Amino acid sequence: MTKIKTWEDECLPAMRIQNKEGDVALLVLWDLLDDVHEMCCGHGLSRVSTIGNLRTPLGISWLLRGLGKLPHITTIVVWGNDLTRTGEAILSLWKEGVADHRVPRLSWKLDQLIDCDSINRFRREIEFVDGRSVPMTDLARFLSDLPKRDVIRLGVAFPPVELPDRVIFPSRGGFVQLSVQNLADAWIRIQDLLTRCGSERRTRKGETLNHVIDVKVVMPVPIEEVIGLPFDFTPEDFEVYYQDFISSEPPPQGIDYRYGQRMQNWRNHNQLEEVIQRLKKSQDTKRATVVLLDPTDLKELKDAPCVSLGTFCVQSGVLSSSWVIRSNDMYSGWPFNVLSLIRVHRMVAEEVGLSLLGYISVLSQNSQIYERHIPAVQENLARWGSVPEDFGPEWKFHPDPAGNFIFKISDGQVRMTITNAEGDQVVLEMEYTDPSALIGWVVDTMPWLARQHIRYLGQEQQKLIQALKEGTPYIQG
Repeated sequence: MTKIKTWEDECLPAMRIQNKEGDVALLVLWDLLDDVHEMCCGHGLSRVSTIGNLRTPLGISWLLRGLGKLPHITTIVVWGNDLTRTGEAILSLWKEGVADHRVPRLSWKLDQLIDCDSINRFRREIEFVDGRSVPMTDLARFLSDLPKRDVIRLGVAFPPVELPDRVIFPSRGGFVQLSVQNLADAWIRIQDLLTRCGSERRTRKGETLNHVIDVKVVMPVPIEEVIGLPFDFTPEDFEVYYQDFISSEPPPQGIDYRYGQRMQNWRNHNQLEEVIQRLKKSQDTKRATVVLLDPTDLKELKDAPCVSLGTFCVQSGVLSSSWVIRSNDMYSGWPFNVLSLIRVHRMVAEEVGLSLLGYISVLSQNSQIYERHIPAVQENLARWGSVPEDFGPEWKFHPDPAGNFIFKISDGQVRMTITNAEGDQVVLEMEYTDPSALIGWVVDTMPWLARQHIRYLGQEQQKLIQALKEGTPYIQG
């Protein structure tokens, strides 16, 4: 049975102040709602009808649904740190209107169930005020000084969001490693994994999500940054995020942390520079680590860092890095996190003087997709899950660094030769009578093989068995 999700289900539990007499709504961007709520209550702002967050592009559609449910609201103040450009997006939508169900300039998709006529009516009836530059200390006075608007609005109901049925596959509940060639391939595989195997859980904020433990992605670090399909964000969106991510300055008021500050300006340490100097001094060091989660953060901060630590290693002149993320929104947050860590990886390589970028490993200990993202996830899987060649993932053959397997049949025996990836050095030679036992030994003892290589070995196993049984020549490939 299809699950129905309404505005009341999705938004009301997370909102603060529900005053039907008020005509003003406060739209808080990345800042924490509770701090702003306390300030408003402390000043007795009776005109404030409600306070809610707008942190992601998807939130714009839910906001539009809420405007249909709350006709007493005639003024909305956009306030806070605009780290993900959502404030810019809603203000540009109000100024320029909607085209093809997308936010102008940023081209973010809007809910197709919300008709453009209603959006344009909201634009005429509701005034959006840009308060992003107002300090929190002046916010109460700013809200009190807003002129009252003599506007009568009528409510409107939009069709509810339908969440497709989900069959949960049996699994270990996590502990999955994805060895891929690029970020796009990993992202599609992650969405498929969490949709099929994620267990349903609730957050401390009352949100529903699909959850998997320990999803590890390993992939080569690309020489150049590529942002395109299947992602629905632009290079400009990422650049805004990254400049805040890497900034060594303390976070703005209302934000609990900055990764760049933790890396470069924390407890009298520039951890990133210390890593670079350690690697320059000795490429064998095992202390090239940055720690981003302080022991007190989980107790003292309302919003503690998710990226916890990263370690850089050099092997044979090749730089690799390994990162741990304690909690990760795999749909909307993971691509930005990993793109940022890849850029940090390239920066460290350049500073140390290493031209070979190696691999990046990212372990997301609590991997989740929020229920509200499921329709977008299903759309991605329907579009990209069966045609991965459009963004060049692992399904295209890529040479396995583990080397090559050469099989021959001689005198009723299967001879296996393993060479290095270049094919100019023999690593191991073995003979077996039973092809199944041989391939089983390879798969059980060589977990570092690429999955596509293991699938290939299974195909060769069947051909070897058939050739021995029928006495016909075996041809590899």
